[in-house]
Amino acid sequence: MVGGSPGSRSVARAEAYAASAEFERDLSAVRHVWGSRGVIGTAGMGIFMSYSLVPILTAVRREHGLPRTATMRLGLESRRERQFLSGMVGLPSAGGTILGIGDRGIRQSVLDLGVAHWSYPGMTGEFMTYVASVIAVCGLRAYRALGKPELSVLPAYWSYMTEASQLLGVSLPDESTASRTVEDFADRHAELDGDAYSLLQDLRSVHGKYYVSGLAICSARIRVLLEGCP
Repeated sequence: MVGGSPGSRSVARAEAYAASAEFERDLSAVRHVWGSRGVIGTAGMGIFMSYSLVPILTAVRREHGLPRTATMRLGLESRRERQFLSGMVGLPSAGGTILGIGDRGIRQSVLDLGVAHWSYPGMTGEFMTYVASVIAVCGLRAYRALGKPELSVLPAYWSYMTEASQLLGVSLPDESTASRTVEDFADRHAELDGDAYSLLQDLRSVHGKYYVSGLAICSARIRVLLEGCP
């Protein structure tokens, strides 16, 4: 499913959701998944791999800006992406705040990211849906792959990730469809080029302990490309 650049309607919807009776239940489910030991490291690795091995996606960038591979490397070094993801899924901040998109600042940061990405020349709804699906699916795959019990509150988890995704301008499909989206998109577009290989070497040097577990939750195509890669 595709959407479009988020705006005032996305903000109003997110504010209404944050004030709803379902929000605390959904946030608790998301925090349970992403806050389980090893999940954010494994899922973060899977997300990075799923993004960096798609050249047609990493080629999309701000007009006259740095190449996307350069900004990804800077984000990796500064841990910016991990901090953003932690905030979006409601993990405690340095001050102990646990609000996720219930926090106005977090909502705005997710919205700003969506607006920025939709403005990049060449960005499409298919690309954005792939990214949002990767984030939501990798969290669950990491949770399950690390031996956690089957999530009994899956609807609450997916409800939250759907609302967070609409701030990115994406109408997130159900889990089964999102998982197929991840697999199908990677089948058609994933490649191991020189830029991706260089990024992965940087990733391994910083977060090497999550490399194997992160690869295990990626699409079949990406696993084939990277298994046995030095």
